[in-house]
Amino acid sequence: MTDIYNPWSIINYLKFERFAPYWANTSSNNLVGKLIQEGSPDTKMVMEDLLSGKALTTQINEQIIFSRLWRKENAVWSLLLAAGYLRVKHW
Repeated sequence: MTDIYNPWSIINYLKFERFAPYWANTSSNNLVGKLIQEGSPDTKMVMEDLLSGKALTTQINEQIIFSRLWRKENAVWSLLLAAGYLRVKHW
């Protein structure tokens, strides 16, 4: 399993010397919601599976480009990973 960290939280921890969810409420979920709403039926089914605790096996692009989010079906999973909503488990 690979840990993912949030640089914003690290910087604030160093500044305030205490643990806290510094990243919380720093942005909205509008982009993620839009990608899922406008995604294919398969995307919606996978999202439902994830919300019920199931796993997803897919390719992740660590170099996602904002303008390509709507062109590639799997880009939503890369975005969710980068945003901290998903975690990676290496097999």
